Amino acid sequence: MDNSKPHDVRLVYYACAYILAHRGHFLFYVEKDNIEKITDFKPLYTKFYSDLTELCENPAFDENVEEMEKLLKKHISVTAKDKELKQLLFGGKVPKDIDVIKYELLTKLICGGTVKLSELFRKEEYAELEKNSICVKNADFSDTLESLEGQLDELHFAIVAGVKAMYDWSLLVDILHGETMISKSKVEIYNKHKYDLKEIKYFIRKYRKNDYKPIFREISDKSNYVRYVYNAASNKNRDKFGKKCSQEDFCKFLKPYLAMIISS
Repeated sequence: MDNSKPHDVRLVYYACAYILAHRGHFLFYVEKDNIEKITDFKPLYTKFYSDLTELCENPAFDENVEEMEKLLKKHISVTAKDKELKQLLFGGKVPKDIDVIKYELLTKLICGGTVKLSELFRKEEYAELEKNSICVKNADFSDTLESLEGQLDELHFAIVAGVKAMYDWSLLVDILHGETMISKSKVEIYNKHKYDLKEIKYFIRKYRKNDYKPIFREISDKSNYVRYVYNAASNKNRDKFGKKCSQEDFCKFLKPYLAMIISS
């Protein structure tokens, strides 16, 4: 990526296709010489707030960009995030006396919940739309948004598009891990995994030597490291893996072994 020499275009294609297939795509316009601005939340929220102000004149939303940015980056459930957002914006008490938008549903949409456009914008004719129910977390929402253009009032569409842009931003900064390029962030994650794995293997070898294989090598129905990384010495063993386990499952599996070390 940093090499200015010509590359085989097929390899460049594979690299781009892999990123799109496994990391999603984010349609943010940014100058190539100012790529770090891709993670700047302020322009997105300013545009959203401006559109909301045009619709509501005096929106109940807070202009505090920093607090909104922190909240959207949190790894919590939709319900918990929605509750925190309502507390941030309204002190927990949602305004209800407005005809042009339902704030309770707007915060839900921002946090990744499913809402009906007809209820969000208090416009009954939207109930006839094929895509009346929307959720920015849906994998096909970009297509949904494209289909809604021209069917919604221009300002309504701008607000929904603004929510989508903020949601995409939260996904992107989570993937980037402080970097400005996905490829560099993946290298950092790979190196951290390599370091952490070396440390935990050393720890188990030193204090629970007989448990090393059950944790790191054996294919079983338990949530060990083999099922966590979904790897084996031979692909013919893949059918014995069962379902891939999550990091949380692997940590739960590992805890009893660590507890035995501490208690011994």
